[in-house]
This record gives sequence, C-alpha cells and structure tokens, in this order.
Amino acid sequence: MLATVRGEIAHKLRRAGGTDASINEADRYGDGDQSPLTGSRQTGVYRDLWAVGGDLNECMEEGAFPDFVMTCLCGNKEVVKSKLEESNDVKALLEERHTSMRLSVLQIMVACCKNLPQFPDELTTEVVALLLKYGARPDARDLVGRVRG
Repeated sequence: MLATVRGEIAHKLRRAGGTDASINEADRYGDGDQSPLTGSRQTGVYRDLWAVGGDLNECMEEGAFPDFVMTCLCGNKEVVKSKLEESNDVKALLEERHTSMRLSVLQIMVACCKNLPQFPDELTTEVVALLLKYGARPDARDLVGRVRG
C-alpha cells in the first residue's frame, strides 16, 4: 500500500512540475524534456519528488524493472556482459529510461548504491564499469536535468 501511494505521489509531482510528458514519452532512450524550470513552484515540486524517493523503491519492490536492470542490480557481471554482447540494441538496454524520474540503468545503479546499504560495492563497481565500457552515458540527465552521480 505504501509503495503504491509513493508512486502516485511521484507521478502527481512529476506532472505538476511542468515537464512535457509527451516529449519524455517520445524519447525513451534520451534525456527527454530538458526545458528550464522556472519559479519556486516547479523547483519545489521536484525537490518534493526526490525527498520521497520518487518511485524507485516501488519499482524494485514490484519487480517493475526489466530483466536487464534487475540483472545489473544483482551484480551479476558475467550475465550482464552476456546480455550486452547478445543484444541487437545495446542502446536500448543502456539508455531506456525507467521510473517517474526517467533514470537510465546506470543512474539506477548509482541511486541504489547511494541509498541501499545491501548493495555489494565490488560487484556493483564491476557492473557499472561494464555498463560504461559498453557505452552507458555518464552524462545522462534525469527528469529535471540533473546528472546523477
């Protein structure tokens, strides 16, 4: 129940903040709407979105992430490498955006490492290095134009 409420709050905050959802939906593998936020209302909305953690936890709890993202989060470097090598569309694996905050798999890894102590540093570091080797953008921008890292 709490996870669902958090997700609803995150989606309401995102819509109220002024980003163009149609641009974001049309740009599954890019930065989406990066128009400047103006006024304290818009910036406050996004501060509130980050304060509740958006819907990152909800996506994890409900298994809403694609298999590739979950494989990365589990720290299985060999399986991640295999999926990248076998993929016909590596960009889709690396840059598709997830959660209401529009995070790439690399951004999700960083967010989870910062906030969830159960992530093993060594395995996570190896997977992140592999993602970067295969072309994950370290400068990818989230919903509000922030480079997470």
